[in-house]
Amino acid sequence: VVESARRAQFRLPPESAVATVWGPSAARVVDAHPALVGLDVLGPSADRWLLRATTHRILCDAIASTPRPPGRLRIEMDPLRA
Repeated sequence: VVESARRAQFRLPPESAVATVWGPSAARVVDAHPALVGLDVLGPSADRWLLRATTHRILCDAIASTPRPPGRLRIEMDPLRA
């Protein structure tokens, strides 16, 4: 119960959809993402960004519609550590 309340308060999964983005191209991807209602971009922190959305559909649509620059990029959906 305590963990569920904490996750709801901080809007962490399963209360929301979360992805971390990192790598040499991450800043360009985050800067280029479309502004969608229900999507928050947090960071950077240690060269990682946290994308948080109210639903997985919003999060996946934002990631899919963002142009990919050249270079390495990692995206982890619903990471164990957010």
